[in-house]
Amino acid sequence: MDTNKKHIQDLTDKIMEESSLESPPFNFTANVMSQLQKQTIRIAYKPLISKKVWALVAACILIVVVFTFNNSVSESSWLDMISFTGGFNYSLEGLIPNLEIPKTYVYSLVFLALFILIQIPYIKYINNKRLQ
Repeated sequence: MDTNKKHIQDLTDKIMEESSLESPPFNFTANVMSQLQKQTIRIAYKPLISKKVWALVAACILIVVVFTFNNSVSESSWLDMISFTGGFNYSLEGLIPNLEIPKTYVYSLVFLALFILIQIPYIKYINNKRLQ
């Protein structure tokens, strides 16, 4: 086995000595880059979340905001409007008897949603400006 490895090593060394070092032609990188620039493919932007889904999310947030501001925060009267009459008696008041949401919590959620809705278009604008 040892003689076989030595023979392969000698053969490899002989081939490496006989071959010359090849260098790329002049302006090789520029030629390749010009070919790549010619073949660029434009990919159409398709959003991950469609406009219909964003409209649904906005409608849900709007419904929550309307229910919050139309009803007093400390009352659970909006829970009374949710009822399942499909053959069984189910009430959310039995599950959560004294639900009181502090006004600070409601205001913070509204402002958080507002800031998120402002930041998304701003970040999209910055990213589009950076890509151009």
